Amino acid sequence: MGYVISQSELESVWQVVFSGRVDAESFHTAVNEELLAASRNNIKGILVDFRQANAVMSTMEAYELGKRVASMPEFRTIRIVFLYRSGKELDGMFLETVAANRGIPISIYKDRDKAMKWLSGRSRGGRIVKDAG
Repeated sequence: MGYVISQSELESVWQVVFSGRVDAESFHTAVNEELLAASRNNIKGILVDFRQANAVMSTMEAYELGKRVASMPEFRTIRIVFLYRSGKELDGMFLETVAANRGIPISIYKDRDKAMKWLSGRSRGGRIVKDAG
C-alpha cells in the first residue's frame, strides 16, 4: 500500500491518495497520520481517494474502523469524503455508515468535483451520494 497526503486545490482541504492494496491496519495508520497533519494545519476537510487502490476489508474490520474514526474527537469538525471508482463504492459504505451514525460528517462520492463541492460546504445532502459514472 502506498499513500500520499497533500493539499488539494481548496486551501483548507487535504487529499490522501491511496494506491495498491489497502487493508484495515494500513488504513488506520494513514488515518492517524492524516489527523496529525490536519490538526497542525487547520484543515476543514479530507478527501480520501481510493480510485487507484484495492481496498481489502472484512465487514467486521470496516465496523471497527468506523468506530475508531468516530471515537477520535478531531473528526467531529472535519468533513471527510471517500472517493471510489465506479462499482467499488460499496467497499466503504459500511464504514461510512458506522462513522456517520456516530456523528462524523462523512460521505461517499464517485465524482471528484461533486466531492470537492461537498467538502467546501457548498453542497448538502444525504450521507451517501450516488453520482453518475
